[in-house]
Amino acid sequence: MDFAAFQAAAAELDNRMKEAGARLGAVTEGLAAEMGFRRAVRWD
Repeated sequence: MDFAAFQAAAAELDNRMKEAGARLGAVTEGLAAEMGFRRAVRWD
């Protein structure tokens, strides 16, 4: 594999990791909001 192909593969992997991180962040925020809502309902 030449260096240009390696750079292209690395850029593709970087983009996929960023997309996965954004998805994981959205899921985590959703779970936290849901848990906070449940906690407020239970204790208020």
